[in-house]
Amino acid sequence: MKSTDFIIHSRNPEENAKHVNHIRSCLEEHGFVYNEKDPSLIIVLGGDGSLMRAIHFHQKKGMFVLINTGHLGFYSDYGIQELEEFLDNILHHEPMMMELPLLQVNIDGKVHDFVNDVAIQSGETCFLNLYINGEPLTNIRCNGIVVSSPIGTTGYLTSLGSPVVIGQPDIYQYAIIAPCYNALSLNPINKAILQSDQVLTVEVQKGEIDCYIDGGRKREDCAGKVFHFTRDKGKNISLLHFKKITQTKRLRKNISGKED
Repeated sequence: MKSTDFIIHSRNPEENAKHVNHIRSCLEEHGFVYNEKDPSLIIVLGGDGSLMRAIHFHQKKGMFVLINTGHLGFYSDYGIQELEEFLDNILHHEPMMMELPLLQVNIDGKVHDFVNDVAIQSGETCFLNLYINGEPLTNIRCNGIVVSSPIGTTGYLTSLGSPVVIGQPDIYQYAIIAPCYNALSLNPINKAILQSDQVLTVEVQKGEIDCYIDGGRKREDCAGKVFHFTRDKGKNISLLHFKKITQTKRLRKNISGKED
């Protein structure tokens, strides 16, 4: 790819110091410029969690590429043992751009974008009211709710029994964590798929609840708070790939543990 300014984020800076230094020196020798303030290219050494942290740290700006030193690395094309192949590709080939759509959650007037999911959860029973475009949908006693983008359905949502979404349809979905089925919570709608232009509102009536956005804690004690979810139109995260790996192959490798 054409030389540009870049930065390297590492999950374990001390452990990966030699890899970071090697990447930096190699790219700088070929005209790339190290820029900590406003880089165009963000190279992440770590796993998917490290990638999420880098995306939020850089306020969703720039082009991101992940070299997997973690466990799954769903978004990565290379493991750390393939570092030389990565460097050869970034210097001599043009990347393919994958655009990840952003969703947003409005909490008391403050808007947060997210790529994967938002988890509003408690260690004890809480009470949630859900609305679609302001119209009541369901009332639930549970331990919380996870709201996810299509790409995020391979994470937390899968453990809640929700379907994996293949592709990037203009939708998002939610699943309730440990819903109660009793006389106090009759027939709750514990899972649903929504169109991206529909606004999901979650009212936390009672319960000691924390909020996690893309795995990072943003707010504690959400009792009495109102969350509004919708698609952040016109905003995307740019993820670079140098290998032609389909989403189906990524799913088979990272969920089923099978490779070609």
